[in-house]
Amino acid sequence: MKRIWIPRSKPDIGLQIYWMKAYFPQFKYERSRWRGTLRPQQDSSTYKVDIRYRGPKSPTVFVNNPKIVLDAPHRYQDKSLCLYYPLDWLWSEDKIIAQTIVPWTSFWLFCYEYWLKEGEWYGEEVLHQNGKRRLKEKNGRTDENPGFARQRRSPS
Repeated sequence: MKRIWIPRSKPDIGLQIYWMKAYFPQFKYERSRWRGTLRPQQDSSTYKVDIRYRGPKSPTVFVNNPKIVLDAPHRYQDKSLCLYYPLDWLWSEDKIIAQTIVPWTSFWLFCYEYWLKEGEWYGEEVLHQNGKRRLKEKNGRTDENPGFARQRRSPS
């Protein structure tokens, strides 16, 4: 089995571009951003995605087309996707974007499509109440322990 070398130091933009080309050749890099398409499932829509990266800050991800509905959960005020709970520091500048941000974006899109069809968010979520981190569990009760959460879509 061929070994893949991953550096122990922070990858520079050249290395990020290399890994993105290797894993997701449909993404093209231009002016501090990648533009490309993702399709979370075979029967899914094809989403046009922008990943903006200005190291050492966390990349921001926007879906350009098709438009995400306004009341979709897990987005920031600027309409970028919330892929992880920032205080957990799941992403840092020593990570490879093609191995973290892009797969997380695809999973976010999968959860979004499930939410559109079923009215529930499939993935984990953190409720932000009084500055405390709390995870909402499946059965709707809040707890300090990690749990699998679902957020109901409000009726339209």
